[in-house]
Amino acid sequence: MDVSLYYQEWGEGEPLFLLHGNGEDGTYFVNQTTYFSDRYRLIAVDTRGHGKSLRGTAPFTMEQFAIDLHKLMDRLQIQKAVILGFSDGANIAMKFALKYPDRVKALILNGGNLNTKGVKRSIQIPIEIGYRFAKLFAGKSEEAKSHMEILGLMVNEPNIRPEELCVIQAPTLVVAGTRDMIKQSHTETIAQNIPDAKLSIIPGDHFIANKKPEAFNQVVEDFLWTSLPKHIIKYSRHQKTGRGKPVKTIVIYSSKTGFTKRYAGWIAKETGAECLPLAEAKKKDLAGYDVIVFGSWACAGSIRDVGWFTGNMDRWKGKKQIVFCVGASPVTPDVEKSLAQNFNEPKLEGANVFYCPGGLNYEKMSVSSRLMMRMFVKAIKAKKDKSAAEEEMARVMSASYDISDKKYIEPIITCLRG
Repeated sequence: MDVSLYYQEWGEGEPLFLLHGNGEDGTYFVNQTTYFSDRYRLIAVDTRGHGKSLRGTAPFTMEQFAIDLHKLMDRLQIQKAVILGFSDGANIAMKFALKYPDRVKALILNGGNLNTKGVKRSIQIPIEIGYRFAKLFAGKSEEAKSHMEILGLMVNEPNIRPEELCVIQAPTLVVAGTRDMIKQSHTETIAQNIPDAKLSIIPGDHFIANKKPEAFNQVVEDFLWTSLPKHIIKYSRHQKTGRGKPVKTIVIYSSKTGFTKRYAGWIAKETGAECLPLAEAKKKDLAGYDVIVFGSWACAGSIRDVGWFTGNMDRWKGKKQIVFCVGASPVTPDVEKSLAQNFNEPKLEGANVFYCPGGLNYEKMSVSSRLMMRMFVKAIKAKKDKSAAEEEMARVMSASYDISDKKYIEPIITCLRG
């Protein structure tokens, strides 16, 4: 190889290469690297002449890009891998699978095309005009030459005949957006000509992996779970249903000063769950989720917005339901007693309830809340027969403090996996 391709790597497990689109780089897949890195070895490659990979002297063609990927796999001592390609990356993935079929464990083709006829003319015409202009000045400007080569990939390639695709024997997912720049009939042609390929059309445009990561990641995850041998998938954080599919979990939070939001984020990151504030979750159909986690803040022995959760519990029968509340106090028997009283209603018997200590942030409180807390502290200080615990409480609560800790989500994670 006349150049050494730049790549970034995350995680451990089955190798999964990420191939970006025209004029982009591996950072396009930021929403996939954060989602899949706990159970796959992700390798996001900058194609020759893109991102941080040099242009080199070899031909600037998809055939060469496939050769480059093959050499990179050899260098990394990876015999076989899953390949996920987007747009031109999907075209490179097809070229690679045709040239090196024994090196592909599974194939995910997002927004690929066999030829320029597969691209909607409203998109293709401006590309062709830009290519012609760049070609006029390519002999006088290195920048114009580079621009011409990049656009040339979309004007002169990939030129794959549908009947060639029968060579691909690896499990294949073909995925595109409902408003994709690739004609849906063309996407269907690709899927129809790859043996046993699965087709998924997701609401969105050409850039669904980046703009609609939740839907895209779920489709990819379901495909990999059903297509790869189970022993090679590392499920360090994701639980599975009795049907063998990953559990779909959502973490919903109501947060005033940031502590509940922090805990919700920790839980979501640890489990790969979707995470939304309550205002957004109220607009969402939650029927498709297996587990619903609700978190809010505790104040004066009650849980903020818990009425929304209790009002929906009957509708969520059959789903695992978890509630966590965040308060200013450390975990003590008194706090646990107050929590038990708050959730001792029959309608909440189906929920698993947890407490996480947060803290106080006077800077983010409303004026009324800040005033209430100041009066509460003042009242404790004014007591003549206050206990040592009350003395300490008054001292601590006189200013902002943070006692949140990721360790407090461990019981919640255990419950989620149980």
